[in-house]
Amino acid sequence: MRTNGRWLSPEKEQQRLKLHKQGKTDREIADLTGVTIGAIYSWRANRGLKVHRKTVKKRKSCHPYMFEHKTGVHMRKALTPDECDIMRGFLRLLITVHNKNKKIGVTEFMKEYRHFLNGYYNARNVANE
Repeated sequence: MRTNGRWLSPEKEQQRLKLHKQGKTDREIADLTGVTIGAIYSWRANRGLKVHRKTVKKRKSCHPYMFEHKTGVHMRKALTPDECDIMRGFLRLLITVHNKNKKIGVTEFMKEYRHFLNGYYNARNVANE
């Protein structure tokens, strides 16, 4: 079968179809077949096949495991609502930064985060005056 100007062997076509029928995502099919996600996206779209997405379990608010598990106190009981929002933002950013660069330590991140908060709140206070 022809795909994006190139011929796809019947074996590769069957392999992709089998993986798609198993509920694999475009990324998983690409990893297993050794092609780009874009190639799988185009292949799937040209055949009118539906997108398979992995469902992600939504976490409870205030990230209770990370706080309650370590301290024995739920974050909502230990912090004000504003402090809870700041902590949620901090944890979200910490996880994002860690996922992008495993070499950045928590201490470095906290230092930069404090600078960010101080600059943000100082600018906000000046604007409100």
